[in-house]
Amino acid sequence: MEFTIDREIFLEGIQKTLGIVEKQTATPILQNVLVKTMDGNTAIEILATNREIGIRINYDASVIKPGELTIPGKKLNEILRELQGETVHLATKGKNAAVLTSNKAVCKINGLEAADFPEMVNPEG
Repeated sequence: MEFTIDREIFLEGIQKTLGIVEKQTATPILQNVLVKTMDGNTAIEILATNREIGIRINYDASVIKPGELTIPGKKLNEILRELQGETVHLATKGKNAAVLTSNKAVCKINGLEAADFPEMVNPEG
């Protein structure tokens, strides 16, 4: 996965998930947000759940390579708040790591396998 997005927009999306992301849990995947590219390569989707409540948000982005990865929500929020620059470039490195780049800053975050993220069901009606 690889995409470029406005830093403020990405930060806003991650901050919206923080109330749902589990702070202390026996299931580490619930501390993560799932970031994945959407069909058409023009947007990303951010998902978070604690198995009772879930949130799904879409944002416009310039997608270079499709894919998905879970990233610790709290850590991603802290990094995005501190980064300088208008845009953020996120690319997966290896199997479960993400590299965030903005201006001259480069941050590597280890995530978990996206397949382990709980399924979010859309309610009917």
